[in-house]
This record gives sequence, structure tokens and C-alpha cells, in this order.
Amino acid sequence: DGAVLAPEQWPQEVLIAAAVGQPDSVRAVLAQGSIHTADSLALRDHAPPGTRQLERLRSSRLPILITEKDAVGWGNRCLAEALVLELRIEGAAVLARRLLQDLGS
Repeated sequence: DGAVLAPEQWPQEVLIAAAVGQPDSVRAVLAQGSIHTADSLALRDHAPPGTRQLERLRSSRLPILITEKDAVGWGNRCLAEALVLELRIEGAAVLARRLLQDLGS
């Protein structure tokens, strides 16, 4: 529903479902926020979950966390109740200016 959870609302443990090239990087980000990865479902980069994988996710008693990229890429296969890990780049405006300057030179 697009709601943002405050840190005190974050689950202590999650099942990560991610189709990223480096799934350990997702675990590392969560660990920084004191969220333990109790289980995971790693898929090939950009691959949507199959029927068996969706059944496994739906039967889990853990909160399911997926990356923002996967939420968009999986479309209607995405679980409505899944938590979405949103990527935010601090200082994005400064980074964008630098990139544009570099491209212009």
C-alpha cells in the first residue's frame, strides 16, 4: 500500500525473496537495520518466482521482504502482503549534478 515503516515497526526476522545478482548485499543492508534473515529464496537476476516458489513464499510464517526492483519486475506475481525494500540514495541531487558535469566535459 506504499506505507513506510518506522524502524520500531520493522520485523525482527524476515524471509528475503530476491532476484538480484548479489543476494548477500541485501542481507548486509538488512543487518545494518538489525533485521535478521531467517530464510531466503534466491532467484536468478531478474527472474520471477515460479509456482513452487510462490507456494513456498505464501506458506511462510515469516514476513516476506522483496527488493523494489523485484516488486516492479514481478508485476502481478508479486505478493500483495510482501514488504518492499526501497532503495534511497542519500545526496542523489549532488550525485546527479556531478554525473551531468562529467558527461558534459
